[in-house]
Amino acid sequence: MKGLAPFESPIEGSGDVSPQKDFSSAMAVAIAEARAGMAAGHGGPFGAVVLKGDTIVGRGHNRVLSSHDPTAHAEVTALRDAAQTLGTHVLSDCVLVTTCEPCPMCFSAAFWSRVAGIVYAATRYDAAAVGFDDAKLYEILGAKGRESFEKNEVPSSWERAGGGPFLVKIHAQAAVELFKEWMISDTKERY
Repeated sequence: MKGLAPFESPIEGSGDVSPQKDFSSAMAVAIAEARAGMAAGHGGPFGAVVLKGDTIVGRGHNRVLSSHDPTAHAEVTALRDAAQTLGTHVLSDCVLVTTCEPCPMCFSAAFWSRVAGIVYAATRYDAAAVGFDDAKLYEILGAKGRESFEKNEVPSSWERAGGGPFLVKIHAQAAVELFKEWMISDTKERY
């Protein structure tokens, strides 16, 4: 299947979507995706993978510039790749691992895909420091929904057997370093 790339011992059908899982190996792959995208001039310093158990079923990096598509964020491209790989738009037994806290659009895409959880490293404030500022969007949309998600107060429409989705911030300094690399890059283009 396209997109399958085990990074540890694959556990077929394990459905391990626990927030206590160690996501550092998956984050390393997401960081490598971000670097590959920056080096190719595809877009900003963002990368993501989608895990099903211990298997990467989707991967992506920001492709806003190369595709001339404002929705081609890393999370969206990884979710699209996973959906194609698995042959379904319902990714309820998967986890989205992304180098940066998802913007409101990517957060919405994760919601619609029904991922079991989102794991991120750099924050929206790290992104804003280098010009990727979603503050106006958060202001327009309001913070109530995001705060509910962070507290695991999941709307009934997103509940499922085994509990609702989770949002986990992990420490991955390399993800924050992507922004420094972006700032000194000769090929960066502000958008």
